[in-house]
Amino acid sequence: MNMVFGQALAHVSVLQEHVLVLGDSVSVGIGVEAEQTYPSLLEDKLGKRVLNASVTGYGIVDYAEVLGHIAGDFKPQLVIVGICLNDVSPTSQVNIVTLARKEDGEFSPDERRYPNMLMRTLRYINDNYVNFHSFLGLHSRTYVWLKSLAADSARDHFSADRLYYRDPRTIEFLSSQFAKLKRTLTDEKALLFVILPYEYQLRTGSLEALEPQNIIKEAGHRAGVTIYDPYEELMEYLKVNRLHSRDIYLFNDPLHFNSVGHHAIAELVYRYIRQRSIIHLKGVT
Repeated sequence: MNMVFGQALAHVSVLQEHVLVLGDSVSVGIGVEAEQTYPSLLEDKLGKRVLNASVTGYGIVDYAEVLGHIAGDFKPQLVIVGICLNDVSPTSQVNIVTLARKEDGEFSPDERRYPNMLMRTLRYINDNYVNFHSFLGLHSRTYVWLKSLAADSARDHFSADRLYYRDPRTIEFLSSQFAKLKRTLTDEKALLFVILPYEYQLRTGSLEALEPQNIIKEAGHRAGVTIYDPYEELMEYLKVNRLHSRDIYLFNDPLHFNSVGHHAIAELVYRYIRQRSIIHLKGVT
């Protein structure tokens, strides 16, 4: 179990009526001040202590393992699992390449993710010789800006991760992991999965782009767990506030919310919990 998470757990294990959030870097809130992330904002809205046990790089298998370790001693009133489309496997790149080859035969998976020849060549150099992408991404705003002009990274990222959901085994895998998480809790209402969409999905607004959400929801139905898909509410949020989909994500980022996005997610999740009485909230009847 993650050492930092274990230390945090020692300080809050005696608390009553608390909420546990499990997730990856999106729920960690990289690029955003801690108090502006949706788990911190939920703490104020719910009036309960919220422990954010999210860790960058985690996936659905990790969530089940973490909760399995702590379920006996640490009994949260509610567990919220922030599901991202890439959570279905901890080895995304390996599976993407394997699946793409199975589907397309001679078709190169790099051509699907990087249709631009220049970007594909640069990616090859970066992956095989020198990792300039990570260095420049951290130290040069100009590089990030130029990259946003040269390629639609949000679209490419979504296209690559969507490959998982074309494997018929994915739905059974997700269902089994959802059921495993459910078995660690005694109250069925104490577990809530929230699907966190990619920027490209909100931008296109197409039914085809929502294929992963539909598979996740079907897997949840088979496992008998509660799945909340805030896609429609987020689309309405953008419309009412006259925002573009990019306005709620970090600059040129395919999936990580900025502070505006975290506020929107916190409000929608709180509303869902309140309207469906998933847990008792003081002052709410």
